[in-house]
Amino acid sequence: MLVRAGKRDVQEHFFVEPSTGRIYNIDGSPYLGIESIWNNKNYWGNMQEPKEGGMHVSFDLSNLDDWEYVFIEPTVATLEGGEEGMEGMEGMEGGFGDTTEVAGAADSAPETEEDNILDIPPSWVKKLIVDRETHARRYCNYGQQIVLYDKAKLERFAENSNEQGMVLRLTLFKDKARTIPREQREEFQNRRDKLFLRIRYPLEGKVKESFLPGAYLSLKDRVEWTGRRRELVFYTSARPDSLVRRVEEIGSKNMEYFEGRDDHLIYRSVSVTMDRNDGKTPYLLPVGQLGELVIHKMTEKFGRNDSVSADEDIRKRTYNVRENTIRVIYHYTKGKITSSSRVYYKQGPNGNQPPDIIEVDPNVPKPSEEKIEEEMHAVQLAEKACYTSVRHAELEKEELLKNRKREEQNIKIDPRSSRQRARMRRVTASMWRGRRRRWTQTYERSITSHRSCRTFKMSRQ
Repeated sequence: MLVRAGKRDVQEHFFVEPSTGRIYNIDGSPYLGIESIWNNKNYWGNMQEPKEGGMHVSFDLSNLDDWEYVFIEPTVATLEGGEEGMEGMEGMEGGFGDTTEVAGAADSAPETEEDNILDIPPSWVKKLIVDRETHARRYCNYGQQIVLYDKAKLERFAENSNEQGMVLRLTLFKDKARTIPREQREEFQNRRDKLFLRIRYPLEGKVKESFLPGAYLSLKDRVEWTGRRRELVFYTSARPDSLVRRVEEIGSKNMEYFEGRDDHLIYRSVSVTMDRNDGKTPYLLPVGQLGELVIHKMTEKFGRNDSVSADEDIRKRTYNVRENTIRVIYHYTKGKITSSSRVYYKQGPNGNQPPDIIEVDPNVPKPSEEKIEEEMHAVQLAEKACYTSVRHAELEKEELLKNRKREEQNIKIDPRSSRQRARMRRVTASMWRGRRRRWTQTYERSITSHRSCRTFKMSRQ
């Protein structure tokens, strides 16, 4: 296929080999010669003699010694310089260009010869019609295409043809025989659960799933190392608790990360164990198949609150359940390398032991007993609130995993294609823009009418 220069910023002619898609320059092409050139309007035969040592062909179609045309439209060529007769052939030197001489040849011919000019015959090929369903299948009759590469296998599926909503699956192998997969990427479309990407690492036991906005509990990504670690990432703006990420070291520790909260909480963690010691377990955490685990430590971290002084702004709270202590660390004061802290002792082996208080400034007076008692009561309430939040987060995680299991067992596909949904969104947006425009016009007319009426009353007075 020859692509001409002169339009669409094409600077020079070049060939495109249809069987491979490779592009060749005119001088560097593997072709020996050209017998003819045609487009949807005309046909030109090459009258130039072939030369050895490459392709030496002039593409000036207006030169009748080099190219012989077959079809012309004399009336159009005379009035418009051949633009309709050979549309797309004008405008460059040596290309499908100037047809002035062709038009001149038509002008010089007697009018009686116009009846003898050949006309383009109608095509004997039926009009090509591809219905939407066939076009949607894309790949043969089964809607699937498989391409094998070195240590890789690529599978493509037509939209909505796969029962899982899959449109692409790329498998990377460890060996050339393609028997040991090391990575598998799957892309999905039109799934009701909003899943659009899944990456598996079979040798590592790792699976990553990515979701579009609108998934259950605003889930964005789910990464799991089977039996070891689980990480959940959320769309923060869609969650009331501003949760960003949840990391679980299965059977040992859970961590949550937040941002943009009013209470400035940025981190919460809970450490668990299966050892119950003497059976006195004030805080238990239900963890799915592992049963109830014993909480031995909870931690909360807070960002800086500029409305409170650093000595009173809590940076970290650690609830040591086993030792019956609560440690509170405050933010650093400007210019200091240490921070204030307090350790509160709950009822237990230490009895009513007073808290350990560390102040950055030694001249600060010690708090009174009433204030210490108030602080003790506040941190105990904070500990119960932290336990409630941790337990709620664990139950929410279990419900999310159960819901994912149900969604995979009963996959639902939106029958509408992505193009149809995009069109519906455009129509809906256009409808709302029209309504907003009409409301604005009605409001402006009412304001104008009110002002006119008021002006008329004032003029009468």
